[in-house]
Amino acid sequence: MLTLNDLPPGYSMDPAKSTDEKRFCDYKSPAQPQVSVSHDFTKGGGLSTVSATTVLRQYASPAAVHGEFAAMVKTLKTCKSETINGHKGTYSLMSAPHLGDESAGVRVDVEGATVLEYFVADGPTLVTVGIVGLVNSDVDQLGNLLRKQVAAYEDAASR
Repeated sequence: MLTLNDLPPGYSMDPAKSTDEKRFCDYKSPAQPQVSVSHDFTKGGGLSTVSATTVLRQYASPAAVHGEFAAMVKTLKTCKSETINGHKGTYSLMSAPHLGDESAGVRVDVEGATVLEYFVADGPTLVTVGIVGLVNSDVDQLGNLLRKQVAAYEDAASR
């Protein structure tokens, strides 16, 4: 997992919380992760606040993670919006850096905020990195965080 020192200056690490297993448009997951860990980070305050999240979900096998990845992408090709906790969110697939075995991105717009997320299927693990801000959700910073997280995961997995 990325640590505070892996992020650009100005971020703080948020207290640990349980990971939300909410799926886009409540698609049927073909497999459940065996282990799920996440770190949340925040930079700034007020309207300029930016939050970043890294999540690793390890599945029983590469085939299981690829099934999960395929189900997610298939859903995002047809489900363009849903209401979550009373707020309408709209989804758009976006290009992602070519890392791991497969990668995809999604843009989520919810009440003026833009959430950008990248997903990478890498061996038996689904790597997710997200960033959100009211004023700015920097896709270049998201890409840098993803590259660092995938490299850190691959380094740890090869030991």
